[in-house]
Amino acid sequence: MRLSATTVRYDDDGTTISASLQFDELDEAGFEPWFQVPLGWQVDASSSPFVPFGTAIAAWYGEDLVVEGPVRDQVLDSARAAAPLLSSFAQRPPIQVHGPAVPMPRAASGPRRTGLFVSRGVDSSACLVLAEQGRLTPRPDLGIVVSGIEPFRSDRDAQLAVDQSLEVAAAFGIEAVVVRTNLWDQVHPRITYPNVHGSALFGIALALSHHLQDVVIASAAGWRSPPLGSHRELDHLWGNEQLGVHLLPEDMERSERVQVIARDGRALSWLRVCWLDPDGNCGRCRKCILTAAMLDACGALEQARTFDRGPVDPEELRRHPPGNEFLDDVCAVLPEALANAARLSQDRYADPWTWQPELVRLRSLLEVEPTGDRPLPWCFVGPSTDRTGGAVAAASAAFGDGLVWIDEAGPARPSAARMLSRARFAIWDGPDDRIELERVLLALEHGARPVQVVGLGAADGLADLPPLLRSIAREPHEMPALAAEPPEVVQDLARLVASGGAGWLRRPS
Repeated sequence: MRLSATTVRYDDDGTTISASLQFDELDEAGFEPWFQVPLGWQVDASSSPFVPFGTAIAAWYGEDLVVEGPVRDQVLDSARAAAPLLSSFAQRPPIQVHGPAVPMPRAASGPRRTGLFVSRGVDSSACLVLAEQGRLTPRPDLGIVVSGIEPFRSDRDAQLAVDQSLEVAAAFGIEAVVVRTNLWDQVHPRITYPNVHGSALFGIALALSHHLQDVVIASAAGWRSPPLGSHRELDHLWGNEQLGVHLLPEDMERSERVQVIARDGRALSWLRVCWLDPDGNCGRCRKCILTAAMLDACGALEQARTFDRGPVDPEELRRHPPGNEFLDDVCAVLPEALANAARLSQDRYADPWTWQPELVRLRSLLEVEPTGDRPLPWCFVGPSTDRTGGAVAAASAAFGDGLVWIDEAGPARPSAARMLSRARFAIWDGPDDRIELERVLLALEHGARPVQVVGLGAADGLADLPPLLRSIAREPHEMPALAAEPPEVVQDLARLVASGGAGWLRRPS
C-alpha cells in the first residue's frame, strides 16, 4: 500500500492538504483523505499528517505501507511502533512501514498551545470542567472541533454539530479552530470505523503541530475499553519530542465524569451522546440509556435538557447492555435493581460494541441499494461444523455452484466482505435457538440475502419473530424456495433490522 505525496490547495474555505493511498496487492479502490484548516493557520504539508491514517488502513488490510513523500523521522518512528498494535487490533499479521525520513523541523519560537478535541459528549465536557478547575494536566487552551469523523445524515446535521461544539468551547472561554476532513466518508462502510477513528485525531494534531505543544484526546473508558484505533496502549506512541499526545482524564470512571458535569451544570444544556438524533438524544439507544441512568443516579436527569425522558427502568437496561468496559462502574453507582439488570444483560447477550457502535451500523442499513444481478449465486462464510456439508450441499442443489469460505476467526474479515458484496445469498450454519445478529448485519451491509441454516424443526422455535426475520433461519429443504425471492427482500430485511429488528434478533428463544 502506497501513500503518495501531499498536495496543498488554498481557497476561500481554508487550506486543504490531501494525499492518495493506493493498494499494491489487493484489487480495490484506494483512499483520498484530506484535512482542511482555516486560512491563517499553518499546516504541515509533508506526508506526516496522513501517516497515522495510512498505517491504520494498511494494518486493517494486512499490506505493508510505503510512504512515497517526505515524512518526519519521528512520525515514521511512531508509525513503526504503532503498526504492530494496529495489526493486532485488526487481527492481522504485523506490517512494515517504510518511507524517506526527514528530520523534524525546529519547534516554533512563538507560544504553542495545548489542544483539546471538543465535542458535545460526556468525556470532552468533563475534560473542559476539570481543566477549568485546575484538575487536568496539561491544561487545554485551544479547542479543536472536527467535522467529518462522525456519521451524519446531512450537511445540516454536520454543521449543527460544529456550531454546538463551538458553543461548548465558548462556554469555557477557550478559542476554537474547526478542522474539516472526509475520513468518515472514505472508510464507511468498508472498514470498522473505530479502528481508524483515532488516526484522524492524530493526523489533525500532526497537521497543526506548528501551533501545538500538546494535544489532549478525551478518553472513553481507559484501560478496559476495547482495543480499537484509539487506546491507552496506542495513543501516546504518536507523540514525539515536539508534540505530546495525552489521553485524559486518567483513572476516572464514566460515572465520575458524569458527576463532574452534573455538578458543574453547564454541559446539561448541550450534552449529546446519541448516534441517531443529531438534534438531541433519542433516549432509547444503548448510549442514551446508560447516560440517562447515570445522570439520574446523580440527580441531574431532569435538568438535562437534551434528554426528554424519565428514569431508566431495569427492563431497558437489561435489553441494552452497557458494555463490558462500563459494567463494573454501572453496577457500583446505580440502584440495585438497575445493577442487577446490567449484570443480567451481559449474561444473556454478546456485546456488539466490541466491534462498532451498533446503532451506526443499523442506520447504515437504510442506505442498502437493490442488489440486482450478482456474479456469485451464493457463498458460505462461517466456521466448519458437523452440519456444514449438509448446508453446502443444500445451497448447491438450490442455487447452483457457489463458494465456500471456512472462517474460524469470525465473520468480519475483509476477504469475506468482498465475497459478500458479490454474492446474492450469504449462507452459514447457525444455532437452532437464535439468529446470529453479527452475521445478519454483515450480510445486509454488503447487500447479500442472509440465510442461517438450522436443523429440522428448529425454525419453529423462532416463531415469535416477525415473519420476514424468521425467514432468515431456513431448514436445508427450504432453500430452493428462496431462489424465487425478489431482490427487494434484501432491502426489506435491512429496513426492518434498522428499525428495531436487532432487538428481536438478540432475543433467545
